[in-house]
Amino acid sequence: MSKEEMFVRSAYERGFLYFSDHAYEKMRKLKISQGQVVDCIKNGVLVEQQSGYDNEDPRMVFYNGHENSFYVVVTVTAMDHLVITVCQTDFTKWKKKGDGIERIK
Repeated sequence: MSKEEMFVRSAYERGFLYFSDHAYEKMRKLKISQGQVVDCIKNGVLVEQQSGYDNEDPRMVFYNGHENSFYVVVTVTAMDHLVITVCQTDFTKWKKKGDGIERIK
């Protein structure tokens, strides 16, 4: 596990995991609790590490791997601030790969 992944996975315990308004709205619509999201970050499958597009910050995508599947995008906005969003897995854009998923190219 990379230092970056360990940093992100431990952010909640250190008090550095912040949820965006967008994330709360998506969680409400998908009926996903904050605890489920935190569990996905701590224990889910890391399926992508993105360097960021243009001026965007680097990201990690974690997948919960359950029947009611969703994934969490964690954006590292500063060394001590993380903002997340939550999306339902769209299997027209993602495919199962082992315990995780991968983007369909």
